[in-house]
Amino acid sequence: MFNHLRNRLPEAGQVGEVAADRMMKAADSTAKSAKEFAGHLEEWTKEGVGSVKTHPITWGAASLGIGALMGGIYALWRQTAKPDGQASHRTMAARARPKAARHSATSAPKKKARKARRARPTANA
Repeated sequence: MFNHLRNRLPEAGQVGEVAADRMMKAADSTAKSAKEFAGHLEEWTKEGVGSVKTHPITWGAASLGIGALMGGIYALWRQTAKPDGQASHRTMAARARPKAARHSATSAPKKKARKARRARPTANA
């Protein structure tokens, strides 16, 4: 009943011709789409450049805001991203590191004298 609607497979000798024809149609379609996109992009760019020239401070502030937003998102992602089975490694401020880590390898830290423990008072006294 619906046999006339089905796509019939080409015969063995026509397969190469059909494939070449379909490739040419796809290439033409792709080239047409690329040309249309390039035209739209050029038009959009010209409009954007005119707007930036008339309002440079506004666009500069918008650019800084977008950069700050993207930096915050990246920092949040880095804070929560955990490699397979490893704990999250958070960076520490320089002041929060132990003193031993701040000393360079050439200068050894000075050793402090140990404090002697006081003797505990006895309960009998």
